Amino acid sequence: MFAVRWDDRTSEGHADFKVHTGGLFEIAYGTDTSKKISSSIAVNTMSETLGDWSYLFKGGVTYKPNDRFSLDVDFMYRRANEWLIHLAGPTVGTYDAIHWQPGVGMDLFFTARQQLRFSLQWVVIKANATNVYRVPQGDGELIQITGGIHNDPTYDFTISRITAQLRYRWEIAPLSDLFIVYTRGSNIPSQNADGFTDLFTNALTDPIIDRLVIKLRYRFGS
Repeated sequence: MFAVRWDDRTSEGHADFKVHTGGLFEIAYGTDTSKKISSSIAVNTMSETLGDWSYLFKGGVTYKPNDRFSLDVDFMYRRANEWLIHLAGPTVGTYDAIHWQPGVGMDLFFTARQQLRFSLQWVVIKANATNVYRVPQGDGELIQITGGIHNDPTYDFTISRITAQLRYRWEIAPLSDLFIVYTRGSNIPSQNADGFTDLFTNALTDPIIDRLVIKLRYRFGS
């Protein structure tokens, strides 16, 4: 359980404010990672700054049939209620938000010297504002300045980011390697009207990074 405390971070330098008691509770379970297929899952609940509760679920599955191949699939889902974040100046806002973070990773060894690695992670948040508060000039309680917010594009926001990479490595000789790396990444501007499917599609098809790099590292001499 958390005792009553003072928050000196959320306001980003605009005085401290009082945070009431809360807590964090978690249950986790995992299977034997030495097996061909292993998995893990965890559930937790945590009190937000103003007393409401948020819930988080995360899990993953690993498939490793031999030493040459492995595949990891994992996810994180968070439902935040009255999530408090800084807006501008001395104002902060509370949000009801859904946060997804799925990911995939793969390693394939063609030989002891040749490896192919793939990774992809998507981070997406849809947040709807519920209230706006002002941080007091002196230490104290937050001051509520709205009577509730509903579907206000001024405050609601989304985040959708994808990072994907495909990397090939060939060890030509000791301390000599050839790397071929393809990286694709995106950070989509807030699109409140879009659902999760559209947010994923837009992030996948509208990259801000789309780059292929070939690097040769070679050691001369003995």
